[in-house]
Amino acid sequence: MDASRLFLAAGDSFNDTTMLAQADHGFLLHAQENIVKQFPQFPALHDYAPLTQALLARM
Repeated sequence: MDASRLFLAAGDSFNDTTMLAQADHGFLLHAQENIVKQFPQFPALHDYAPLTQALLARM
């Protein structure tokens, strides 16, 4: 990872979890419940407003 940059990522499915793990901060957005349960390390958000707030809080 580039130490001079902050990487934020959001995804909704299993195939996004590698990207979320590589990011400085990863979030699940509109993910199915089984994905949320399988990956509790990623905050699960269900709307764009909370996602925007979470991203801005980490910048």
